[in-house]
Amino acid sequence: MTNSVKHNLPYLSVGQSYKEVSHNEALAILDILLAGVCSSIESTPPSTSNGLIVLVAASGTTGDFVGNENKIAYYLNDIGDWTYSIPVTGQEITVTGTNTTYRYSGSAWTPMNGIYTPTLTNVTNINSSTAYACQFMRVGNVVTVSGKVRFNCNTAAAAQIDLSLPVASNFTAEEQCAGVASSEDVADGPMYIKADTTNDRASMYSTTDGTSAHDHFFTFTYRIL
Repeated sequence: MTNSVKHNLPYLSVGQSYKEVSHNEALAILDILLAGVCSSIESTPPSTSNGLIVLVAASGTTGDFVGNENKIAYYLNDIGDWTYSIPVTGQEITVTGTNTTYRYSGSAWTPMNGIYTPTLTNVTNINSSTAYACQFMRVGNVVTVSGKVRFNCNTAAAAQIDLSLPVASNFTAEEQCAGVASSEDVADGPMYIKADTTNDRASMYSTTDGTSAHDHFFTFTYRIL
């Protein structure tokens, strides 16, 4: 065995010449991985600087990044080229450019926290709607989301609007996602959120006393299945 199992660190061998080369390479890789951070996610190699670390995008790569999708890429002046580390399942890294932490699933990097703007689906009695940037946080396989949407109804009656998820799930029961919401208009009726098992979305149900547009503040928690 000439390299370590997890991160492919070079081992020294008996009688090896220039042992310092292998030793220093291993230290450089450890230095990169122990940092647990990178500057950005890139599909095209950015301008280089010593110690620069980026995540290679999952698709659409160009140049030297082609064939290295999802790997951790780093540049060292001593090597003079991009070098790549293959992530292991469960490994986490924080992208400082967006302050978002990602965990490697074994095939893809999934976000653990961050900001996203949900895609809204006007299901029942919704005239128009507006999505705003919302925040989410993942702990294990549980995700908590909070934020605001704005919508108005066609009539003073029950309504349903669906929100996309920041991290995809595979709902099989409505209780796998649950939450509440509140309107800026105190006359609006009670609101609740549950899982849409058909479309893998969060469904917000409400009643309204009229057709004016109101802001609706919400929070919900769901399981990644």
